[in-house]
Amino acid sequence: MRSTTPPQNPLHRRTSPRTSPGTITSPRAKPGSPSPVDRVKKVKKKGDDKKTPPKDKQVPPKVPPKTNSTPGETSVLKPPSSLTLKISPKNDTNFQSDKVSIKESPASPMSPFYKPFPPFVPKEDQDHDVNVTVNVDEEIRTKLPTNKSNCPCGASSLGKEWNLKCTRCSQMWHASCSNLKGFNKIQEKTPQQVAINLVLEHWLCPWCFAPSHPRPGSSTSSKLDSSLKANVDYSQNIQVISDAIGHAVNNSMPVVEIYSLEARLKQLSEEIFTFQKSRSPGHHVVGPDLEPPVALPTPIEPPVSNYQTDLLDKPCLTALSQFLDDCRTSDMFVKKSGRHILKYGESYTYTGDSSAPESSAIPPPLIQVIDKVVDKCKLTYRPNSVLINYYPPLNDIGEISSLPSHSDDEPDILADSEIATVSIGDKRSINFSLIHHLKKPPEFMKNICPESNSVYVMTRSSQAWYRHSISPTVNTAAQLPVEIGRFSVTLRTISKKFNRSTVVIGDSNTKPIKFGSGKGTVGESLPGTRVKASKISSIDPLSCIGYSNVVIVCGTNDLRIESVKKAGDIHQLVDILSFKLQQIKKLCPHTKIFVTAVLPSRLPAMNKNIMLFNNLVSEMLYQNFKDTVWHIGVEHFLDNKGLLSMNLTRDGDDIHLGTHGISKFVRCIKHWVYVRERCERTRQRKTNQSVGTYPT
Repeated sequence: MRSTTPPQNPLHRRTSPRTSPGTITSPRAKPGSPSPVDRVKKVKKKGDDKKTPPKDKQVPPKVPPKTNSTPGETSVLKPPSSLTLKISPKNDTNFQSDKVSIKESPASPMSPFYKPFPPFVPKEDQDHDVNVTVNVDEEIRTKLPTNKSNCPCGASSLGKEWNLKCTRCSQMWHASCSNLKGFNKIQEKTPQQVAINLVLEHWLCPWCFAPSHPRPGSSTSSKLDSSLKANVDYSQNIQVISDAIGHAVNNSMPVVEIYSLEARLKQLSEEIFTFQKSRSPGHHVVGPDLEPPVALPTPIEPPVSNYQTDLLDKPCLTALSQFLDDCRTSDMFVKKSGRHILKYGESYTYTGDSSAPESSAIPPPLIQVIDKVVDKCKLTYRPNSVLINYYPPLNDIGEISSLPSHSDDEPDILADSEIATVSIGDKRSINFSLIHHLKKPPEFMKNICPESNSVYVMTRSSQAWYRHSISPTVNTAAQLPVEIGRFSVTLRTISKKFNRSTVVIGDSNTKPIKFGSGKGTVGESLPGTRVKASKISSIDPLSCIGYSNVVIVCGTNDLRIESVKKAGDIHQLVDILSFKLQQIKKLCPHTKIFVTAVLPSRLPAMNKNIMLFNNLVSEMLYQNFKDTVWHIGVEHFLDNKGLLSMNLTRDGDDIHLGTHGISKFVRCIKHWVYVRERCERTRQRKTNQSVGTYPT
């Protein structure tokens, strides 16, 4: 095989093929026709000298060497035709066709005969040339006639493709159309061309070639074809069903007069406008009697959790009785409506108490009583506040002693503590009543009449369900003989810091939050606890009893992609959250409630559900709860793309907060609690000021 020297310039184009027997030519190149590049012309200004390049710089056309081809060799590789270029005179008055210098320039950049166009002009003469506009002949861009001498694609390659002929059907193909794009990189008169010519002696086009080995079903192409076929079948079935439904609907739809509908819509629009205009501006306040009833869970605990008699032994009982009698005779009690009171230990204030809050040491007789109660009743916390009530007997002047109906729901009392009352002296009936209206009162709600030297215990959580009172004394024959009256020594666990007590009800994002003192905790300034609620439906309103602040951080698990099938599911979640908030407000009317917006994740599809949920919750809180429930935004947890910042998440986790994120979230909780507390104090000083701005 004879080889030729490769071209020195890799950017040269291929030369136009010559028409000779047994060769394959471009569809536009016909024997005997002038070369398309003969139409290339150069325009010069009128009056300028016509200059042509020197003869020694012109590239003489080279005739390709003859090859030993036989009539049977039908797949000989030849270069495509060149581009056809022309000068566009554009109505130039100086344009003269007989004064144009023409230079041929093969159009293929891979050809060794290629010279850049426009034709070469000496440097000293370039200043006298005018700008030349080169346009590709529009005829080349048109589709070619359909026959075997043209590629099945029906378009010209503009001289950039090799033309190949099938040895069986004699159909011409572009190299790229027959999946042989690499042929276009082969230059003419190179060893590669000679090798390719040998390969193409038995070449079959894509129409004629069939592989001898069937394609396995596990191959990637088989899977893609199966998937494409399934999608096409599915689309066709959907289209058939859609057409059938549309046809059925069109046949069943009654004929409606458009004019009557337009008139009705116009009338409704006028009625709505009139109704909106008649409404008075401002917020509509619903009275307590007009509020719809809220279904509450059934009380799970009785009003009295423990009752024991013979609490104190004889020496301790004697010391306590002597101490109480000394306090009574020395006028240490402060007279209130219906009773006399005396305080020791941590100061305890309640509704209607006008005495100044003072703390004092607990006397030894009362310390012995506290020890006995803690030991026998198994209290969770040791009481640190003592309130003594004295109910004198009925005297001659008709003095009546009683205790109004109330609940021990002061925010100073620890939420999970107990309230123990020791009775000394006369019997008095303790009456219990329900705070909330229930269809059926619980069977365990009964009044008690504690004996002397007895104790009964109430939980702090029971104060959200029951009130207790002592009826006025009545002078009847059935009344037991009274001697000194009745002393009740009530023991409570008080903490002034518990005014900011907070319960965080949330999913796994709040699990790392730890209350208490020390490093890694919320701190002593904000006591409280964390209650697990993986979903909104699992929020327990009973866990909020006894706390001053409730922070709800829930909804992420409900809004996962696999949990939400349609937008109605998100609306249903908002309704469930609204119902839970109503229950909390009913059980804890003085509790400040915060609802945190669901934190966006790093998953864009899930964030669509989260954004819709947060918008619906914000609208629901404004309409149903006004300023009583604050909706806290989480914009400062997002990055510039609206996703949860990667600096705040765990490693490799798109949803949960990391250590830095939890620390920031705890700081936000403290900020919200302090801001609302300050707003409450401001509202007490300025009753006409609205408190409902959402902190950021």
